[in-house]
Amino acid sequence: MKPSDQQAILDALPLYVVYDHPRDFPKHIVVREQHAQPNGQIVASAEAFLYDTVEAMHAEWSHRGLFWYPRFENDDPCILGVWL
Repeated sequence: MKPSDQQAILDALPLYVVYDHPRDFPKHIVVREQHAQPNGQIVASAEAFLYDTVEAMHAEWSHRGLFWYPRFENDDPCILGVWL
């Protein structure tokens, strides 16, 4: 990784988008890490956290010091919300 790439990651805001049974994991609730860059670009991680239920996901993520924001009306329908 180039030093400029490392700095971009440090400057980015991590967020965790929660999906309700997306096409690539139709049997799961999925949390995907993304980074909002200072230039407005969103960079998605390939990592995915899988859960059987929304309750199981909330039970784990609610203790990480993050805030839960429900989806906006114009978000993709399979998005449940985001942890920031």
